Order: sequence, then structure tokens, then C-alpha cells
Amino acid sequence: MEYRKKELDDLMRFMEEYTLFFEQLAAQEADKREALVSNKMPQLERCLSQQQAAVMQMGNLEKEREALLAKAGLSGKTFREIAGGLEGEERSACEAVFNRMEQAVQSIKFSNEKSMAIAQDKLRILAEILPEAKKRESYTPYGRKGPDAGRRVFESKI
Repeated sequence: MEYRKKELDDLMRFMEEYTLFFEQLAAQEADKREALVSNKMPQLERCLSQQQAAVMQMGNLEKEREALLAKAGLSGKTFREIAGGLEGEERSACEAVFNRMEQAVQSIKFSNEKSMAIAQDKLRILAEILPEAKKRESYTPYGRKGPDAGRRVFESKI
């Protein structure tokens, strides 16, 4: 597969930055899990705020990735497919970035699942300790109210 050198170089530079973004997200997710385990609410609030900002930033990065793929004539191609069309050092570099990104995403998923389980356990314990808390209506991130609406806060996966 023949790719335009400049566009491919631009895409690879961007993918390095995007991978670094995911590696930083993985560290933030681990910090969030630690804050949950240790009951450090100010740290947890900071982590959640950072996570909200990261979700917005991720949307912008995705748009940029799609634009770079289109510019390189690679729309609809996966990173693995792109790497498969390369040879030598370019292929090795592309696969290395892909592997780093994949590892960071798996780390985020793992930490997020653990954080959700911890948060759900803590909420369940609180509900048992404070039975009147079950009856309270609370808002979800989507604005819904209901007896168990508040538990959805930690159910969002990335």
C-alpha cells in the first residue's frame, strides 16, 4: 500500500500525541481508583473534573484523527490496517504506537471497572447504613430523577 509520506508523518506525530493522552488518562484513572479506595473526596472530585475535561478533549482529538486520516486518504482504516500496509521502520514505529495505545486503553478499562465496583460497593454500604438515602431522589448526569438515579454517576465507561 502506498501512502503519502508527509500525511503519514503528520498522522504518526498525531498518534504519538494521542497515545500520550491515553497514557495520561490511564494514570488519572488509577488516581481516581486510589481516591475511592482511600476515601479522599477532594482528590476524587479533582479526578472527576479532570475526567470530564478529558472526555471533551477526546472528542476534539477524535475529530482531528479523522481529518488526518481523510487527508492521508486512509478514511475508514484502522491503525492496525495502516501498519499492515507499511514496511520496515515505518511499520515497526506504527505498531509500537498502536501497542502503547492499546495497553493504555486496556489500563483505563481495568481501572474504570475497578473504580465502578468500589463506588457501587460504597454506595450500597451507605444505603444500608442510611436507609432514608434510598428514598431520596437524585439527578443523574442526564438530568433524570429517581430513587436510584444517583448510582449512574460511576457507571460511565470510557
